[in-house]
Amino acid sequence: MKRNVSCCLSVLIGLIIVLTGCSDKKEYTNAVPADTQVLARFDLVAIAQKSGLNDKENQATKSKLMDALKEGMGAAAYKQMEKIIADPAESGLALNQPVYLFSSRGLPYPTLLIKVDNEEKVTATLEAMASEQLCKKPVEEGDYYFTTMTDGSVCMYNEGTFMLVSGTVNGASKEVQTTVAKLFDQDAEKSGVKNKGFIKMEQQKGDITFFCFHARLTRSIYQTNCLRFV
Repeated sequence: MKRNVSCCLSVLIGLIIVLTGCSDKKEYTNAVPADTQVLARFDLVAIAQKSGLNDKENQATKSKLMDALKEGMGAAAYKQMEKIIADPAESGLALNQPVYLFSSRGLPYPTLLIKVDNEEKVTATLEAMASEQLCKKPVEEGDYYFTTMTDGSVCMYNEGTFMLVSGTVNGASKEVQTTVAKLFDQDAEKSGVKNKGFIKMEQQKGDITFFCFHARLTRSIYQTNCLRFV
């Protein structure tokens, strides 16, 4: 009997490993366009630590911020913001992973690229923002969600990737939506992650690292470590 149970458990564990390995969840950096012209990578954890955001003396400031939010927000939105401020992971975004800001020839707007840890939490966060009229309620379109912010920016995300495209005004949101949807489905081989400049940038240790193309297509890498301001 014990042997049969052991065999069943072994088969179950094997199935879990296989199913996990066969997941079609793409690496979020695959969404970096191959024609990227300017790219910046941010280490938000290091920046927060060096800026003193987590220091005890800043807890009073955080409390005042929460009081201000409570007065100006509805109950549901405030509850969601309270959870996020207490634990940024509640946003659904993997802010402990590199955050990228880029602009490309095919997507010529400042675009944020962030890894998604929990799609449902991202939706809850945006729905809370929608209740405060900061954006429209996210709409599911195929295998991703889509919404627009009050400033015209386009926000799209799926189970692994979040992109915020700013400055998409004058009726360009549909074109942006089509472009981003294609980037979501992009494989590593066709993305900017195979670019030698991107690979070199990823090897740098700066809190903020830049990668750009000059007019003659020569690549440059810049990096910096953030300073703490007191």
